[in-house]
Amino acid sequence: MNKRPILVAFSNQKGGVGKSTVTAVLASYFNYVRGLKVAVVDCDYPQFSLEKLRGRDLKNLEKSEYHQRLFCRQFEDGSRKAYPIVTSTPESAAEIPGKLEGDYDLIFFDLPGTVNSRGVFESVMNMDFIFTPIVKDRMVMQSSLSFVSTVQDFIGQHPEAPLKDIRLFWNRMDSRTSKELYVMYNAIVLRMGLKVFETILPDLERFNKEMTPSSRQHFRCTLLPPSESLLKDSRLEAFAPGDGTYHISGIRTMAKKREIFKVDEDALKDMMASESISCGKSGTDVGENVLPVTEKEKNVPEVKTQGQEKSRKTIRADPGLEEKVEMYKELFLDRKKSVHRKQTYISYDMYCRLARILPLLSDDMSVPCFFG
Repeated sequence: MNKRPILVAFSNQKGGVGKSTVTAVLASYFNYVRGLKVAVVDCDYPQFSLEKLRGRDLKNLEKSEYHQRLFCRQFEDGSRKAYPIVTSTPESAAEIPGKLEGDYDLIFFDLPGTVNSRGVFESVMNMDFIFTPIVKDRMVMQSSLSFVSTVQDFIGQHPEAPLKDIRLFWNRMDSRTSKELYVMYNAIVLRMGLKVFETILPDLERFNKEMTPSSRQHFRCTLLPPSESLLKDSRLEAFAPGDGTYHISGIRTMAKKREIFKVDEDALKDMMASESISCGKSGTDVGENVLPVTEKEKNVPEVKTQGQEKSRKTIRADPGLEEKVEMYKELFLDRKKSVHRKQTYISYDMYCRLARILPLLSDDMSVPCFFG
């Protein structure tokens, strides 16, 4: 490999938020539509979702004459070949680019959904960029904010690390639902000094549409580009402006050759545990090296509640841990006075789990209060 490709990983701490789907769709989009030479490394052991997707695509290709014609046509006139998908453990992921034959512009990594898998943190620090998909879910946001804040603090303290930036992006956003929770989450993300893309990927069924012999349309496919009719309104084009540069939703870079960067994963896990804004513990100010927010992000509208007018607060770029805790409690753990209460039925096992976890979030937090 003569040139150093850009390494991009999608990583979060909660399954089911579309990490593997976004990796597959963007890899195909960049390779087949935008003309970059792409490779994919599937590190999501043991399910290896992307490798299995490639296997399904090959089987369905054999059964569909229509897709066979498309597949052959894309090699004409210098069109792009199918990109490779290789499997790896997280521990060996950083070594894969040096072992691939040929020159690549972009290499996408699909990492496991937990830092408890050995090698995940080291893989993260050896990427160029990390993108963390988030959805409007309390548990997803808690784990994602803790993870992203820890990584951002680390690269702020270690400028020699290859990783240059980590950003959150909204995925599976349903336009029919209320925007209140979305505004609240964006407020705390920006007040923590973290970065979130303006581009929001919508919650569309097409993202799960695979190649089948019975349909001529497909979107999540590793052998062919997404069907043109389905690309409309998918917002994938926002991740790749057509100016000839490596550009993913506003981020530009020039790749540099480097050695594999070693990290103490146990220390990072401890750092993440202490960083968790849900724990309510004081400690080291982890916001000292948070990157400053842009002028556009300095003022975020507060969510309008009953009996209150909308207000605008100035956002600090480097809040301390204690302040983060108070921010979080104010936004997500406040006791809401409700005149009309609704019964909520949960299993006994779920009740016991919540009863153990909620006191860690706040001393006066109970199960009824959580659902009230």
